[in-house]
Amino acid sequence: MASKAFRGFVPFLDRVLVKKVEPVAKTASGLYIPDKAQQKVKTAEVMAHGAGLKDIPMNVAVGESVLLPEFGGTKLELDNEEFMIFRTADIVGKFES
Repeated sequence: MASKAFRGFVPFLDRVLVKKVEPVAKTASGLYIPDKAQQKVKTAEVMAHGAGLKDIPMNVAVGESVLLPEFGGTKLELDNEEFMIFRTADIVGKFES
């Protein structure tokens, strides 16, 4: 089953709409972390997804954190915010809470 439309947009088939999570640039005590020392892992939050392929259900859900590949995806701008679209096969994995 497909997720609800996100701002009027529903991805088709096995595509996933994600919003990248920005790395933490400041510690709790107020110190700024230099760019070179920041975490380079590309994580994102799933905003919407399609219904999946025939007989293959989606393995991500809206709100989950996923690990993205270094390259790939399609940029999309909705309401002046930047999102990315990936196929589920391109997503490296998801983080369990």
